[in-house]
Amino acid sequence: MSRVESLCQVMSRFLLGVDEQDAELVRATLAEDAENVMFLEGRKTSPPPGREGIVGYLEAFWRTQSDQRRHVLSNAIVESESPTGAVVSFYLTLYATKDRKLRPVATGKYRVRFTLSDGGARIQNVELVLDGPFD
Repeated sequence: MSRVESLCQVMSRFLLGVDEQDAELVRATLAEDAENVMFLEGRKTSPPPGREGIVGYLEAFWRTQSDQRRHVLSNAIVESESPTGAVVSFYLTLYATKDRKLRPVATGKYRVRFTLSDGGARIQNVELVLDGPFD
């Protein structure tokens, strides 16, 4: 597997963990001091920093979630690479299903900074800019 493919796998595993409400899978993809930031209509929001802050935020959201969400990544573009890190952009299409009804939830663009070490790639920073409101 190429480096780019392995980075795409890490981000896909992160979002699979989010969709399946699997805190351990999410944890396995994040650097200890990871950050997650979202921009919507120019406003910045973010969960508490760090692996445990992000996981705690997701666990609280999952307790209130009443639908099944699916994050779909596409258009992976490597912006930069070095021996210790990489930045990759992805498009996001987010769908939800409830009561057998599918609906689009959001679209946007992820910019993900990965840290690379002998242990593999981990997500250091996730920045999501949404194209419009979502629920």
